[in-house]
Amino acid sequence: LEQERAALARDLREALGKGELELYFQPIGTVIAGADAEIEGTKVAVRTAETLLRWNHAERGTVRPQDFIPLAERAGLIVAIGNWVLGAACKQAVQWERAGHGAFNISVNVSPHQFTEQGLVDSIRRALTASGLPPERLLVEVTETSAVQPIVEQRLSEIRKLGVKVAIDDFGAGYTSFR
Repeated sequence: LEQERAALARDLREALGKGELELYFQPIGTVIAGADAEIEGTKVAVRTAETLLRWNHAERGTVRPQDFIPLAERAGLIVAIGNWVLGAACKQAVQWERAGHGAFNISVNVSPHQFTEQGLVDSIRRALTASGLPPERLLVEVTETSAVQPIVEQRLSEIRKLGVKVAIDDFGAGYTSFR
């Protein structure tokens, strides 16, 4: 098992350069008319897409995120991969708009490990600048369990100052409440 993980970590180091990492986008709909989904005429607007990272390994096929994300974190690759995801997702949102599909918001999950890095805010700023995506159209998601750490709270504050939106992912999995 440990040898397999080491081999997978070696492959992951090369995956980005080989183009094996891909982004998929899951639409997030907002009900805009009719309070009950059973009512005829209910409309849903899709103006946000959540970014999903996938690894299509040349020999192993699709490697599940729950298998390679923790590996990327342990191997010290998550910052480079996360920076690539941020940049590529922002560019995609701008491409959709230029193609006439409307002004989409883009949601990107950020690893708790990325929040411990001083360069996260600069990475977000670079992704926005390079793509031309307005900051208010980027939504950074952080897991609930990591959102309560002091360094994460500090980074979230810095991110919000850029004009970027922040959301708690997996809400209810930890200890946060609405009290």
